[in-house]
Amino acid sequence: MLNPFGNLWALGIAVLIAFGAGSVSGYWGYETFTLPGRLDERERIVVTREAWKCAASTQEAAQVAREAEEARQANAFEAARQAYRDAISARDAAAVAEQAQLEQEIADYEALIAESGRDCRLDDADLEFLLGHQPG
Repeated sequence: MLNPFGNLWALGIAVLIAFGAGSVSGYWGYETFTLPGRLDERERIVVTREAWKCAASTQEAAQVAREAEEARQANAFEAARQAYRDAISARDAAAVAEQAQLEQEIADYEALIAESGRDCRLDDADLEFLLGHQPG
């Protein structure tokens, strides 16, 4: 006949083993993850001091990197500004050369006209008079 309580002892032992294993693993987890809580005061001071040293060195490295980047940007700005100044100087020099060439061409043309006897010298007062007394 089937005895419903025959394996009761085996079930009880399995339950005790499960609870015991859970208790041991819980204690191990507590001890593992609460290690800073178990440190004495001197060890806490050492750990804290090391953490502050690490943070300070990280901040110093960040400051050095920031200064290097600012110096790089300043150098790039200076190079761009110098290139702009050189371009402006070249443009101005080209304009001066073009103006000198134009004036030379005008002088050459006036000399050619004077040689052929077709020159007509008007000054600024004559031009203002003519522009001010236009018909119509």
